[in-house]
Amino acid sequence: MYEPHVTLLATVVAPPRHIVTESGVPLLTMRLASTPRWYDRSQGQWRDGETLVLNVTCWRTLADNVAASIRTGMPVVVSGRLRMRAWADQSGARRSALEVEAFSVGPDLSRGVATF
Repeated sequence: MYEPHVTLLATVVAPPRHIVTESGVPLLTMRLASTPRWYDRSQGQWRDGETLVLNVTCWRTLADNVAASIRTGMPVVVSGRLRMRAWADQSGARRSALEVEAFSVGPDLSRGVATF
């Protein structure tokens, strides 16, 4: 079975959360948002589309490097696997959410500069 791979250009909208699991594996989660924009010539103004908000998970060395490099408000480029996560909430209702398990994260250099 194939897993869908995606590349996102988005903004970090909450502080990344960096922990070490009970088994000693570094884990980082962060929330990204992206809002498409286009120029509406008939109205003479910019328009915003629907905002997409996704959780991104990073493991191991990537988690440590993202924790040291990426902050809230930064524009980023993320490549990874698109996953559906399912769970039951406190009332027992089934919930699901799309998430990205990242294999690469970096600053979006079309919107600023960075030093490596």
